[in-house]
Amino acid sequence: MSVAVAVDDNPSVDVKSSPEKVAKRLQVIFLIGNLFVAAANHLPGAYRYAIYQSHGINRSTIELFYVGYYASTLLIGTFIASLADKFGRRLACIFFAVFYILYCLSFHFNLLWVLAIATVPWGIASALDQTVLESWLITEHRALSLDSQSLKRILGNTSVVKILTSIGMAFISQPLVQYFGYTSVLYIE
Repeated sequence: MSVAVAVDDNPSVDVKSSPEKVAKRLQVIFLIGNLFVAAANHLPGAYRYAIYQSHGINRSTIELFYVGYYASTLLIGTFIASLADKFGRRLACIFFAVFYILYCLSFHFNLLWVLAIATVPWGIASALDQTVLESWLITEHRALSLDSQSLKRILGNTSVVKILTSIGMAFISQPLVQYFGYTSVLYIE
């Protein structure tokens, strides 16, 4: 996802393209990126707690993992997300993917310290998810001098895509968990 968004240097089709075509292409790029981000986030989303439990981790430790996640989102993630203004939003989108991959890989280890440390990249990825994707869209939209209605349309369609993806991932993850166990939702990502 992030890579798909980050790889595209300029969403304009060519110099002669109409603003509608350029806006449509920008929307397609952005919606595809958001589809993958939402899918990656929501597929294991409902089972994170159960995955921790399947590793034999007790409730109080799992609660500390969530505290670590929220603290890293607040403290580290906010700082890193602000660096997107300086170093570029595309790069921040790539870092989102890297941090989220690191977090998901941690579930393959039944080591408490690995799972505890993994809450930091999870928090950072969450902060980047909530900030850089849409700021990238707005920056590209302004650079292409598109009208405000196309931005409203793209953001509205993004909400629909995220909601439908979340629902779809619930339908996909439930049978996976029933037949293959809790960690199966991590193998599809």
